[in-house]
Amino acid sequence: MFDGIIWLWPTGAGWNHLADRYPSASTCRPRLQPWEEPGVWLQIWPKFLSELEQQSQLDWEETLADGSLASAKKGPQALERSKVARVVVDGQAVPIGADLDSASASEIKRLQSTIEKISVLRKGGGRPRQNPVRII
Repeated sequence: MFDGIIWLWPTGAGWNHLADRYPSASTCRPRLQPWEEPGVWLQIWPKFLSELEQQSQLDWEETLADGSLASAKKGPQALERSKVARVVVDGQAVPIGADLDSASASEIKRLQSTIEKISVLRKGGGRPRQNPVRII
């Protein structure tokens, strides 16, 4: 079930296209929201990234940054109420950093704040890995 939920993120597929090797969408989907609301994903994800890093499965050489704008309804200060979600993924489309910010900030500042949120624990301890080699 967990793998089915994770499989959807990088593929962009809808629940009705969940691969046959995973439980059905009616099994996976109802478990996603209760985990999102109390912040369970925010607790699991750093540990998952650390495991991938320890197994040398994160591709830091060429990462990708992208964003999406959620516009507020028309009216006074609509731009200030609009939000931009930004994510940085490794070379295999694994999210390694994400941020949500006001749409009024400049584009480069939003990307910089997202990059600053990258923090993946390394094998053997020490300082977390934070900087991709190249961001596209």
